[in-house]
Amino acid sequence: MLMDRVTLLAHRDHWIAEPSPSAKVLDHLDPAESSLYADLVSNAYAPSVRLEQERARFAAVEQAIIDSLGGRP
Repeated sequence: MLMDRVTLLAHRDHWIAEPSPSAKVLDHLDPAESSLYADLVSNAYAPSVRLEQERARFAAVEQAIIDSLGGRP
């Protein structure tokens, strides 16, 4: 949850540099996740970008949960 391009770019002020970046093949990502992962591995946004989920704003987390429930709070 919340490991998508929109969330990543909306939280640019919370990015950190991954101390040990990985470029493993991840077979279970959907096309959007795979595209974002490729951008992260290739340093498209900055070197070794990482956004830890606990750094995402609570409002984003809350909305993702509501969306996952079909819009019902």
